[in-house]
Amino acid sequence: MASAALMRRAWAQTAAQVDVAIVGAGAAGIAAARALSAAGLSYVVLEARDRVGGRTWTVDGLGQPFDMGAHWLHIAQRNPLVSLAQGLGLDLSPSEPESGQLFEAGSPRVEADHDAYHRAISQMKRRGILPSLFGQDRPLSRLAPNPDRWGAVALTLPSIEMAEEPERVSLHDYLSLGSGRDLQVSGGYGELVKSLARGLNIRLSTPVSDIRWQTSDGVALSGAFGTLTARAVIVTLPTSLLAANTIRFFPELPDELRQAVADLPMGVFEKVGFQLVRSRPDLPEYAIATGPVAQGLTHGLHFSPDRSVATVMLTGDTARNLLAAGTRARIEVARGLLADVVGSADISTAVLTTDWLGDPLARGAYTHSKVGAMKARQRYATPLADRLWFAGEAARGEHAVTVAGAWISGTKAAAEIARVLRR
Repeated sequence: MASAALMRRAWAQTAAQVDVAIVGAGAAGIAAARALSAAGLSYVVLEARDRVGGRTWTVDGLGQPFDMGAHWLHIAQRNPLVSLAQGLGLDLSPSEPESGQLFEAGSPRVEADHDAYHRAISQMKRRGILPSLFGQDRPLSRLAPNPDRWGAVALTLPSIEMAEEPERVSLHDYLSLGSGRDLQVSGGYGELVKSLARGLNIRLSTPVSDIRWQTSDGVALSGAFGTLTARAVIVTLPTSLLAANTIRFFPELPDELRQAVADLPMGVFEKVGFQLVRSRPDLPEYAIATGPVAQGLTHGLHFSPDRSVATVMLTGDTARNLLAAGTRARIEVARGLLADVVGSADISTAVLTTDWLGDPLARGAYTHSKVGAMKARQRYATPLADRLWFAGEAARGEHAVTVAGAWISGTKAAAEIARVLRR
């Protein structure tokens, strides 16, 4: 501890000024650092955690790497992280949500039930056509008003995608997201992001408490490390932390930006991972237990490529309620959901659980726009006084709410700053 404190003091004394300071070493911060380095600008990344990656984090514990956070490379054909992963020699395997199946009491439901389910999905897509064309907004739940049994099951898909109850989510925001192929990273998404951070000037365990963004020298950032000055700053914190004022801004942020942050709350997406007693090649990649959906348990199940690890995904109020009930209760409910698909005999005792909502440096999974706040993402990413930028998955675009969206946002902010500083 003493040596770490000495190192922090020494760093504060020797690196008091840079062109750009970046707050947060998640995907957006790492992307910005790489872009600034390529542009020949000096920078430093200040990260409160003792690791890089933010909400991308891969751990061991179920016999193979397990992504506690982000898992999929979405919209692979236009995802910049795909080529970066390939450049690192990582294997990417396709992920196909459309191949998912419905189960009850350990057995697949009959073909007629699957047909009814797919008809419900088709009806939801048709209901989204006009709002999409005319830019109208309404709750996401309007895709399936007064849903029957299969409509309720179909509505679990956008609920999982947006990590929130559909009546609280902007339909316009949901429809603005892109679609395409999904890929999984061999070794874990968190390991990919960690690899992309190698060699960058990142200071871990260095939280920022204050940002003065209109000083005579540019921007001043303060914390236990001392004070750092920069010509510009990129803040990549989750909107939940910005809304909670975990960093104090002097002067205060404009009302329009604070409203944008409030209109982009973090949803809840938690995982419970189980190791199976044996590999189950007969299982689909994705599954839903239909009985629990009827009981109000919003969930989905995903199985690893070798079908030896199962991930129970819990979202919205289902996840909130189970987090409040405690870890043991959450595991037991998740085990019951999994047993509805594989049977209880194939579930081992090896388990991993997440709590992103309770993580003080996340306080949720990823953003969604409130109903009617159609310009919130654009306003969030609008720079202030050519000194203060915000970047992350909350920024607008077809990749919003994903790691790729954060990456693109960080790269864009760095490019804009480079142009400003070279005027």
